[in-house]
Amino acid sequence: MGAVAFMGFTDNATKPPALILKVNGRDFVSSSARAEDQSLVPFEIPYAFVKAQGKSYAGKEYVNFRCETGGACVGYEMLKTPELQMAFADAFSVVISRNDGSTDIAIPVSVLRDFPKEAMAYSDCSVKLLTALQQKFRR
Repeated sequence: MGAVAFMGFTDNATKPPALILKVNGRDFVSSSARAEDQSLVPFEIPYAFVKAQGKSYAGKEYVNFRCETGGACVGYEMLKTPELQMAFADAFSVVISRNDGSTDIAIPVSVLRDFPKEAMAYSDCSVKLLTALQQKFRR
């Protein structure tokens, strides 16, 4: 579970615009083969990063901290990684680590394919935010 946001921080001159990713992990736990006996149990995510267009953004975070929900919150400075803005509107992978140190898990996300209306709304909102950011940096 998670969320993706493009934040402009237009009211704060010291914060750069950022792409923010919030990731929460849930495992299916079952006491039997019956579907009604399955439940979702949260697990902590010590580290998460984005992979897009064949490129890993591990270690390129602007911020990386534990979210209030126990998941991972990761932010990428848009001025240093502008290509991610379009990737977030289309397709990317969220890569998470587990506490036990096992292999990273890559979760493919395709907003344009799976949520075309939301992808278009994200693009429209991004254009408006970029216009507001132009005003911020002209000051």
